[in-house]
Amino acid sequence: MSQISAMIPKIFHVVTWGYYVFVLCYWLQIHVPDNMKVNMPHLRYHWWQYLTVWNLIIQALNVLLCVISDYLDSGNPRKVLLEAKEKLEWTRDTLFQSLTFPLGNCVFVVFWATFAYDRELIYPAGFDAFIPFWYNHVLHTAVVFFPWVEMIICQRPFDELKLRYLYGLAVIAVYNALLITAACVQGFWTYPILGMLTPVQKMLYFLLVYSIFTTLYIVGCRANDKICGNGLSGLVNSYRRKIDKKSL
Repeated sequence: MSQISAMIPKIFHVVTWGYYVFVLCYWLQIHVPDNMKVNMPHLRYHWWQYLTVWNLIIQALNVLLCVISDYLDSGNPRKVLLEAKEKLEWTRDTLFQSLTFPLGNCVFVVFWATFAYDRELIYPAGFDAFIPFWYNHVLHTAVVFFPWVEMIICQRPFDELKLRYLYGLAVIAVYNALLITAACVQGFWTYPILGMLTPVQKMLYFLLVYSIFTTLYIVGCRANDKICGNGLSGLVNSYRRKIDKKSL
């Protein structure tokens, strides 16, 4: 039973990595009609302006690090390999805590809250002509599941220091800087909602997004401590101990 439980994360990571490769490849082959009447950057050529794509790439990178870490031979006594594995795991865990979890949940919350209010502000109806309904949910709904499943089955250690939080904020700040630069160059904002706001309202909107990101970062830390825990406090650890006792 313990061997089966040890294989579950490895299988999950391989399957999830294949899934993200498919999702990103599908994005690259999206054909945008020349007569599209949506005043937003081209999805394929200006993909870097969309936070949704940033989130997909970050999640895919996190899964790739998980796959490499899972199958890297930890039994090899060579010091260089052991040090490489430790650095890889530190990078994987830092990326998960600082960005993968809070950003994935943030994209879900911000997108669907705005979509429910007025979809034209973030995902105009014109997109339905060339983006399937199911792919919209792949981009903005399914992204919330990987971080939670990863947290539950893999028990990643979270750092109590604020440094990882600052890493996440730094990446979001870089994205916002690119977003503002792109708006100045192309003459319109990536997301229609930003084009409707005054400068002060834009600042408040960015602060709101930062606040949501921060809240979800804290939720991730609290949930990780509650679900995974350290030592005897984790619910998952307790469940696994019961399974192991039954198998003896």
